[in-house]
This record gives sequence, structure tokens and C-alpha cells, in this order.
Amino acid sequence: SVKSLRCLSSLCLPDARGVCSVCFTADEDHLVSVSDDVFHTITVWDWRKACPVVSARGDINKTLMVACNPYDYASDGLGTVVTCGIKHVKFWTIVDGQLVGTKGEYAGVSSFCNILNIAFTPRFTLTGTQDGMVYVWEKGVLHTVLKHAAECPVFGLCSVQDTRVHEHESE
Repeated sequence: SVKSLRCLSSLCLPDARGVCSVCFTADEDHLVSVSDDVFHTITVWDWRKACPVVSARGDINKTLMVACNPYDYASDGLGTVVTCGIKHVKFWTIVDGQLVGTKGEYAGVSSFCNILNIAFTPRFTLTGTQDGMVYVWEKGVLHTVLKHAAECPVFGLCSVQDTRVHEHESE
């Protein structure tokens, strides 16, 4: 609790060396985590009960971030979850009680680069890359590449109500 500084829940990841990233779902009923284990396991938690709801192997390459799309709210409370990292981006949903990840379709981009972060607009998923580009995804398919969005790695992105993209550079 931010007000009382009291721990509300503690989640146990038995085989993990640590946790790479966490995010709350839009309804705040679930927490999604990425473990720092060999498979970068993605786990959806009922954080109030401190129990996992569903989990799946992530990517063999290091996963740097997980984000829940606040505009894509499904009946299961999860909607679309996106993970990114070294040479990959994946879009996750729950299908028949299983957490299913689909690699982003790069649609003609010949080389994969490291994806550092994720942001959302009502229509698109945005990802920032190590080489200064912003990828704009629509339903898991690369829609647009903003090639010279930055002269350095794009460490942070956020979108605002009018869906313009704003970049924050680390010093």
C-alpha cells in the first residue's frame, strides 16, 4: 500500500533467479511477471491470493519488459500482454485457459533488433529499439517503422490521450 507502506502480497517464484519485469492488468486484479529463469517464464498472478493463474515459457532470448495493454480489456481481465527484449517482441493472450504467445510479425524487416520498451495507444502497440527506431504494431503485425525517432536507444515511450508519441531520452 502506498499510503501505509505495508506489503499487501508476496509472490513466490520457486525456480527463478529473480524478476525482470512486472505490470498490473487494466482492471488491477492480476499482476503479470517475467522471471529471470532460463525460459523467461511469463506468469499471470491473482496477486491478492498470491497464487499463479497461468504461466508459460517466454522466449529463449532475454526478456526486458512486460506490459499490459490498457485499451484491450478482455473478459478474462487480461487482454493482450506484450513482452519484449533481445531480438524479440511477443503478444500474449489467454486461449482456452492457456497463456499463448505469438511472435511479432516483422512484415519485411530483414533484421531483428533489441526491443527495449513498450507503450500503447487505443489502436497501436509501440516499441522502442536499441538503434533509435520506434516500431508501430497493429494486432501483432509491424505496421510502421519510424527509422530516425532518436539518435540513441529509445529507453522510454509513452502515449497521451491524443495518441501522439512522445520520447524520453535517458541522459
